[in-house]
Amino acid sequence: RLGMRTATGDAEGECIYEASPEDVARVTTARLADVLNQFRGEIEQVPPMYSALKHAGQRLYTLARRGIEVERKARAVRIDTLTLRTVALPEFTLEVECSKGTYIRTLVEDIGEALGCGAYVVSLRRTVIHGFPDDELVTLDDLERLADDREALDQLLRPLDVALMHLPEVELDRDSSFYLCQGQAVR
Repeated sequence: RLGMRTATGDAEGECIYEASPEDVARVTTARLADVLNQFRGEIEQVPPMYSALKHAGQRLYTLARRGIEVERKARAVRIDTLTLRTVALPEFTLEVECSKGTYIRTLVEDIGEALGCGAYVVSLRRTVIHGFPDDELVTLDDLERLADDREALDQLLRPLDVALMHLPEVELDRDSSFYLCQGQAVR
């Protein structure tokens, strides 16, 4: 949603900036689509204070909750796909395919900054993770509803190796397996 920035970059956070109605009204679908071009490919992104990254041994979100802000270094991330799905200004919906380490809240805040009126995430939904599409994902509510139906729960299970398919396969000889089981690194 355009027109405001929050402390957390999402709808849960306290409003820290509100744009004038005129600034928000200057944003058109064409201008929004044009600004998105700046954020495709390799970009630099400063991690948000409300993140699990550590500074001096403490999570940033812990510091942020105490009102402490520390300097964070920008990191390179990659936005493979950034598609404008719906527009009903001041709200819009994006579909993003990105590299590990990308903060969508920060991406939306940066888009709002580029538009000159601020923006924050109203809702966020992960649609794919490591090859698991959203139509195969199960909500906690669904699991609770099926808690007494062992057969239905069993149908939801996938083979263990499916969770590891994104990783390279490594075969170890007997000696290497022994050392790996002892917690040692092996080549």
